[in-house]
Amino acid sequence: MYKYKDLITPVVTISGVWIGARLALHNEIRKKTLELEAERLVPMAEECDIYLRNLNGYCMRVARLLHDFSDGYKKRVTLADITEGLKKSAEAGTAIDHNAARTFQNTLGLHRSADFAEWKELIVPLVLSQFIL
Repeated sequence: MYKYKDLITPVVTISGVWIGARLALHNEIRKKTLELEAERLVPMAEECDIYLRNLNGYCMRVARLLHDFSDGYKKRVTLADITEGLKKSAEAGTAIDHNAARTFQNTLGLHRSADFAEWKELIVPLVLSQFIL
């Protein structure tokens, strides 16, 4: 006849090993998932940085044009003045890189929909306002 302690000890030992192995496997899967996510985020972060630097340079150019045309914000500036200044800037190479923007937006929309919603709310109006000028 079997005694309970003869059965319980191996069952508890096997259960403990099984739970430990399951937790270890779960942690490994989670770790690998995070590694893959990080590998995917690094190129996206680089694309974002390139595009935002381009957009920042363009915005700084617009601010400089406003300052220059208004004589230190003392005179009124016409839309024609700003448009002409932006055309000259574009000829000199200071313009928004719309291809980079489109590529990054597509990547962001495909892989990070929550971040893309924030991008559309904050950045897209800035880019679209450039077309108004």
